[in-house]
Amino acid sequence: MSQGQLERFDVEYFKWFSEVVSKYKFVSLWDIAEFQYGLWESAQDNWDLVYIRITDIDEFGLLKKDDLKFVTEQESFWNSILQKWDILVARTWATYWKTLYFDEDFRATYWGFLIRIKLDTSIILPKYYYYFTHTRLYWNNAKQLVWWWWQPQFNANAVKQLQIPLPPLEIQNQIVEKMDLALKEKKQKELEAKTLLESIDNFVLSELWIEYKEVEEKKVFGLSLSELGETKRLDVNYYKNEKELFKWKYENIEIWNFVDLFNWYAFESNDYIKESNTLNFRMSNIRPWWLIDIKYSEKFLPDNYAEKYKNYLLKDWDVVIAMTDMAGEPKILAVPTIIKTDGRNLLLNQRVWKLVFKDKEKLNPEYLSYILICNFIRDSIKWKWAKSVQINLSKDDILSFKIPLPPLEIQEKIALEVKSRIEKAKVLEIEAKEVYEKAKIEVEEMILD
Repeated sequence: MSQGQLERFDVEYFKWFSEVVSKYKFVSLWDIAEFQYGLWESAQDNWDLVYIRITDIDEFGLLKKDDLKFVTEQESFWNSILQKWDILVARTWATYWKTLYFDEDFRATYWGFLIRIKLDTSIILPKYYYYFTHTRLYWNNAKQLVWWWWQPQFNANAVKQLQIPLPPLEIQNQIVEKMDLALKEKKQKELEAKTLLESIDNFVLSELWIEYKEVEEKKVFGLSLSELGETKRLDVNYYKNEKELFKWKYENIEIWNFVDLFNWYAFESNDYIKESNTLNFRMSNIRPWWLIDIKYSEKFLPDNYAEKYKNYLLKDWDVVIAMTDMAGEPKILAVPTIIKTDGRNLLLNQRVWKLVFKDKEKLNPEYLSYILICNFIRDSIKWKWAKSVQINLSKDDILSFKIPLPPLEIQEKIALEVKSRIEKAKVLEIEAKEVYEKAKIEVEEMILD
């Protein structure tokens, strides 16, 4: 074993070394790098040094710059200032796998749950190492090295043992160029997808002849005693005047006129079985913009539950709507989507409502689903949020959503175009992922025999 390796006796740890065969020598990270933990300072909104945290690193190891925090620079921090081409790796929590290649022009330091890796650049390119951390070779090794306690531990003693293939610098450069090109193409496709999705609001506004403007939040509002008794709401945002936001051409109608709202059932863990034709539909199954793909569901229920709990059964063209913010997603309430069951039984679980249409001749289900996603509708919905420990929408809140109601043919035209843009964006997202995955496989082939 290399200097600094931990004593390990589990078979899986040594399995990787016997199965991986490369045309190039593998070296322990311990032999080609230095390691340093970050600072334990409180983050501030603005000051001298950017303070990089685990949450500032996205899934591809790129720096997210939309919510950076800072620390006040001190003389004792001088050896923790990041230099170009430094590598940061998260060492704990569920995101222990995150690895950042620092290539910024601003001064920055880093949080204590990150480890800085300074590589010997005479024999290994930092960007080559960064891209190597995206491959299966790296991950199979890293998963064997991580220690599990009440949370994953990927501390410096474990990181040091990582085995890195070391091709000549010329080959490392070729790998970097290949991955740079793939990453550029991936970003371009993602940008095209994002642009398509962001164009939906303006398209819908134009088709509905709506003039819309954002206005500043009011800190003061006025209401009568009778209104207070009726609503029992005292928060300022609830009383924001919609007339300041919109000028409507078509009638603006509350959706209770067209739909009924049905509750969920709280299934328990002992209800679940290994596999069946009956699936538990949860809030985590809802994805913004995309129509539901049933394969998201991993919770199966006995098939006789479809009859036993038939009031909670979803049917094709029901619209489902989350009533609270969702873990792992942006804090978006009222994320609606149209259900297509594909012959499966889907039973509604906690925190998700279903909208069942009374009359599809007046309100198109796809139009409703897409219109509720639009930001200009969300601006009017968000004033209804009940803010406590968790943001929620009540049944009355949902049924009182106001939407513009153009003739059915215009609803259908809007739904068709929005659906087309969403599907094109989805294809671009898939292509972006495939481009990058293909490049990673090619890199592995360049390294292995």
